Amino acid sequence: MSRTTADGGAGRPAGPSQLALLLRPVRSRLIAAALLQLVAAVATVLTFIALGELLITLIAAGVTDAVRVWAWIAVGTLFAVPVAHGISFTLSFGASRQVEYAARRAVVAHLERLPLGWFTRNGSAQVRKTVGADIGSLSVLVGEGIPMLPRFVATTVLATGYLLWVDWRLALIVLAPTLAATAIITRQRRNPSPAETAHEEAARLLGARTTELAQGISVFKVFGQAQRGTRRFGEAADSFAQTYLLAEAVEARRTRATSLLSSWIVTIVITAVAGTAFTAAGWIDGVVVVPFLLLSWIISRGVWSLPMVLMAGRRARMVGMSLAQIFGEAPLEVRPASVSQDPDAGVAEGEPEPEHDRAQRRLAVGVDRRFESRDVDSVNSGEGPVDTQSGEVADPAAGAPEIAFDARSAEVRIGADTERAAVEFVGVSFGYRADAPVLREIDLRLEPGTVTAVVGASGSGKSTLARLIPRFWDIDAGAIRLRGRDIRELEPDDLYRELAFVFQDPQLLRRSIADNIRLARPDADDATVAEAARLAGIADRIAELPRGYDSVIGADARLSGGESQRVAIARAVLADAPILVLDEPTASADPESAARIQDALSNLMADKTTLVIAHQLTTVTDADRIVVLDEGRIAESGTHTELLAANGRYARMWAASTAQEVTAR
Repeated sequence: MSRTTADGGAGRPAGPSQLALLLRPVRSRLIAAALLQLVAAVATVLTFIALGELLITLIAAGVTDAVRVWAWIAVGTLFAVPVAHGISFTLSFGASRQVEYAARRAVVAHLERLPLGWFTRNGSAQVRKTVGADIGSLSVLVGEGIPMLPRFVATTVLATGYLLWVDWRLALIVLAPTLAATAIITRQRRNPSPAETAHEEAARLLGARTTELAQGISVFKVFGQAQRGTRRFGEAADSFAQTYLLAEAVEARRTRATSLLSSWIVTIVITAVAGTAFTAAGWIDGVVVVPFLLLSWIISRGVWSLPMVLMAGRRARMVGMSLAQIFGEAPLEVRPASVSQDPDAGVAEGEPEPEHDRAQRRLAVGVDRRFESRDVDSVNSGEGPVDTQSGEVADPAAGAPEIAFDARSAEVRIGADTERAAVEFVGVSFGYRADAPVLREIDLRLEPGTVTAVVGASGSGKSTLARLIPRFWDIDAGAIRLRGRDIRELEPDDLYRELAFVFQDPQLLRRSIADNIRLARPDADDATVAEAARLAGIADRIAELPRGYDSVIGADARLSGGESQRVAIARAVLADAPILVLDEPTASADPESAARIQDALSNLMADKTTLVIAHQLTTVTDADRIVVLDEGRIAESGTHTELLAANGRYARMWAASTAQEVTAR
C-alpha cells in the first residue's frame, strides 16, 4: 500500500464526489426543500404583481371584482411565503444534521482503517479541522445554501421576466446598474486583492507564532528569551491587525461602486426618473411605472445572490478538498491468505481483498471494541492525548499512540501453537518516498522469548524498523511474518492482539489513571489494574494522587515523563501480548526515572518476544542479540561480547559511548 495520498481504495470517492455521496441519502428531502423555496419565490413575486395589478385596476376603474381578486391573491401568496419557507428549512436543516452525522461517522470509520503512520505524519490538527469546522460548515451549506440558492435565482429571474413583459425598454434601463454591479462583483471574486492575500498570509503566520509561543514558552523562559518569544507573537498579531484593516479598507473601496449600483434606493430613483421620462414622452402609461417601483428592488437584491452562489461553491470545494485529504488515503489492505501460503516463499503479488462489511474495522490504537464510542466523542470534542504535566491536549504527531491488546481475549491464536511468537523480516525494503529508501533488504528473525536490540546512528532506520511490525506503513518489498504468516494477511485486530508497544514519548488520554491502564483490557477489574501498576512500578505514585486511580490525567493527575512512561508500561503489562516493541523508552528520562523504567520493563519483558530500539548502548548489553543498522542496512549482528570482539561498527560506537560517559564524569 502506498503511503502517499491515493485513490480512496475502499470504494470511496474523494473530494466533491465524496460530498455528493454524503448528500445522496437526503437528496429527496433537499429536492423537496428546494421546490418549496421555488414556491416561496413564485409567491413572493406574485404578491408584488398582485399589488401592482390591484393598484393599476383601482386607479383605472375603482373598486371592482378584479380588485378583490387581486387582493385575495396578494393576501394568499403573502401567507404562503413563510409557510413554504418554514417547511423547507425544517426539511433542509434536518437533512443537514443527518449529513453532518453521517460525514463524521464516515470520516471516523475511515480513520479507523488507516495505517498508524498516517497519524504520526498528520497529527490531530487536520482531523479536528475536518471533523469539526469543515463538516460543521455543512449545516449552513446544506441547510440554508442549497435550498435558498434556487429561491434567490428564481425570484430574480421571475421579477426580471415580468418587468420585461410589461415594458422591455424601461426594464433594460432599470436592469443596467444591476448588470454592471454583477459584472464588477464577478471580476472581484475571481481576483482577490493583494491586501486580501497579505491578510491570509498574516493569519497563517499568527497561527504559527501562537503555536510557537504556546509550545515553546518554557524554552524561551529557561534561556532568558521570553521577551523574544512574545515579541515575535506581538509582531505577528500587529501584522494581522494591520493587514485586516488594510484588507477591509480595500474591500470597502472595491465594493463602493457595487453597493451604490445595486442599492434599492438608487434603483427606485432610477425607476422613478426613467418612468417619468417615458410617461412624459408618451411611450408608456403612467400606471405602468407601478409594478416597476414594486419589483425593481427585488432585482437589485438579486445582485448579492451571486456572491452567495460563488461562496457556496467555494465552500463546497474546500470541504471536498478537506474530505479528500482523508478519504484519499488508502486504508490498510488485508491480503487473502492464499496469496502467500508457503512461509519460506517470497512475497507474491495479488489483488487486495475486496472491501466488505468486515472492512469496517477500527483502527487499533490501544482501544478495545467497547471504547469505540470514545473515538467518535474524542474527535468531535477535540479531545486527544494530554500533556501530563501541563494538562493541555497534545498533538499526537509528537508521539505515536500506545498499542496494547489483551492477548488472552483471542479465542484462537494466529498460526499453530508450535510456531511461537516469532517475527521475521525477509528481504524487507521501505522508504517514505519511492526515491528515498530508509531500509534496504532487511533479513532479521526475532526468536520467540528472546530480546533483540536494534542500535545505530540517528537516522539509520531503527524506529522505522520497529513501526513496520504493527503496519504503521506497508513495506515496499519483502515480507514481515508473524508466526509464519505475512502480517498483510492478518486482520488489524488479530495483528494488534499480538503486540504491545512502549514508546519514548507516552501518550495518555484525558481520562482517569485506571481508564488509561484499562485501554488494554476494558473489562479488567480494579485488582488487576492495581497489579499491573505495581509491576510497572507506578502504584506508589498513583496512591499519592488525590483520588488514586480515579485521578484524571491533566486535571488532578499531573505526572512527570518517567511516571507517564510507567503508566504506559502498566497498560502493556495488562495487555500481556506475546510480542513487545520498545522504542527508546528511556531516551528522554533522567537517570533515576530511567532506572525505574528499566525495572518496570524487566517485569514486562518476561517470556516475551521483544524488540528494543536502543539509544544508550549500556541498556542493551544483556540482549540475546544486538543488530547494528547503518544507513538502512544491517551492518552487524551478534551478542554484546561477540560484537566487541569483532571490532567493527558496534565496537566503535561502544568506545565512543564509553568515552562520553567518562568525559561527563
